[in-house]
Amino acid sequence: MELKSEFRNKKKLITVGIIDTETANLKSVIFACEKIFLRVYLIKKYENISSDIDGLIFPGVGSFSFVIEILKRKKLDKFIFEFLKTNKPSLFICLGMQLLFSYSEEVKRSEGLNIFPGSSTLIPSNQNRKVPIIGWNTINQTNENDIFYGIKKNDTFYFTHSFYVLPKNKDLISSESEYCGFKYCSSIAYKNIYGLQFHPEKSSVAGLKIYENFKKLCLV
Repeated sequence: MELKSEFRNKKKLITVGIIDTETANLKSVIFACEKIFLRVYLIKKYENISSDIDGLIFPGVGSFSFVIEILKRKKLDKFIFEFLKTNKPSLFICLGMQLLFSYSEEVKRSEGLNIFPGSSTLIPSNQNRKVPIIGWNTINQTNENDIFYGIKKNDTFYFTHSFYVLPKNKDLISSESEYCGFKYCSSIAYKNIYGLQFHPEKSSVAGLKIYENFKKLCLV
């Protein structure tokens, strides 16, 4: 576990653990956390530290099968399962959200963390719909939750992905987005587990608001 940033407000010390999958763009996530004065630990292998952190962030980017192998080899999957049992807030970004489900069809069928029944499936492409999706888009909130507090209907977020999640339990879906006529799940929420298909750390002011909301959840 490696300390990466110092919280500047000693009266409200909040520490978040960030899972290091060796593939994610950690610098952007760390920068977003530092921007709102979060203390950050990088979690590179299994450690019994769930009592020392107030929230957990799983960054996106990477291949589903490669990342799940890293998680199992370093027993980070065990750490995630143990942390979720604490009911402290957790934020799973892009690939992180996809890994929460049963399996993915990327390259080959790979088993996920199976926190929720469902799959990660390739976005259908055609002449007008190019894949991967890369760029800015809005989200249509279908269920209110605290992670989207203060987010406006026309706020845009940065997406970059080729796969989307298909939860068996549709009540998990907290927002949908549309891309060239194709509507898909762009976020999920269940108790203190939040998943985002977009990258809030790359989404300017609106994305930083997501991190601020996550910070407030860590205070509860």
